[in-house]
Amino acid sequence: MHISSPRLFWAFGACVAAVVMMLSGDHLRAQVPAFQTSYVTRAEAVMLLLQARVPKIPMLQSNGKFPDVPAGIWYERYIVAAERLSILQAQPGTHRIRPEDPVTRADFISMGAKTFGINTALFSSTYSDVPTQAWYAQAAGMAQRLHLFPTDRDQTRFRPDAYMEHIEVAKAVELLTDATEHSGQWSGSAPSASEKISTTTEQFSLIQPRGPSPTITPGIPAIPNTFDPAQLGKLRLQLLSSVNGERARLGLPLLKTNATLQRSAQLYAREMAQKSFFAHVSPTGETLKQRMENSGYYKAFYASECFCVGHYLMGETLARGQKTSREVVLDWMKSPSHRAAILNPDFSDTGIGIVAGVWVEHFAGRQE
Repeated sequence: MHISSPRLFWAFGACVAAVVMMLSGDHLRAQVPAFQTSYVTRAEAVMLLLQARVPKIPMLQSNGKFPDVPAGIWYERYIVAAERLSILQAQPGTHRIRPEDPVTRADFISMGAKTFGINTALFSSTYSDVPTQAWYAQAAGMAQRLHLFPTDRDQTRFRPDAYMEHIEVAKAVELLTDATEHSGQWSGSAPSASEKISTTTEQFSLIQPRGPSPTITPGIPAIPNTFDPAQLGKLRLQLLSSVNGERARLGLPLLKTNATLQRSAQLYAREMAQKSFFAHVSPTGETLKQRMENSGYYKAFYASECFCVGHYLMGETLARGQKTSREVVLDWMKSPSHRAAILNPDFSDTGIGIVAGVWVEHFAGRQE
């Protein structure tokens, strides 16, 4: 038995309606949104991208988080999933995410790179209308290298503000799918057929920094731990004990340390300290989902003969500037979103990373 990666097939009617069909395993699923314009909206774009990458999108609800996403509308699940995966971002303050707006080329290629886990830092653009410092410059280089717009008459111009049409999106998604299937060099990992996964929930939490960020000395390739191995182990144990203490008060299962999560958390703490940033998406565009995939956490759940889809819950909490592990947990527990992650009953495994005042805890669990 062989599981094919998701594919998209389009059929265009006279009114530019489209039927999107996805083949995953032995099951053929179809969804038919009503496309009203010749341009692809942001909601339509994330639907097509996610269906090409994820075997099944659960029925997620926005619960009023986005004022411009009506409850029960067909694209609600895709908008919520895209925001959780950092494919889309809501406007600060208003929390509007503009699902009905036409998607520009610059927006689409950025969304595509994040969906497929492509490291855009590997690319540079020679388009004449893409400034070197433009926020989408590296993604434009990816589009140019992968030839995502083959029908353009002028291949020297990218036209970043041009709205995407349905036929352009269909072709670009097909090319992105082919590129990531046939070459592992664009992304952090290339799962085999027995390692396809689907994420039901992804939680992101962030503690505001205390004090200035760590000073980075130019020319130093890496920041060493500020603790010896014994002290680092002691701090990890203290933090885990504090977290499990909070869970025990509510009768929740205690988290157990997982070696692959410990490594992913430590590597990400080191990267944040070394590169002086504090976020759930790295400067190269790597997301929590990619860090989990790269860690190898999922592989332990698959037997060699298993051709199946696993459903996982994952989370990441960050802190910076706290002096003790107890101080970190106290700060996390004061925040509703951090508290929800720490007390989530579906989490079973954890890993803790600590480098130069940066604290990272990774959570994960498998859902049957």
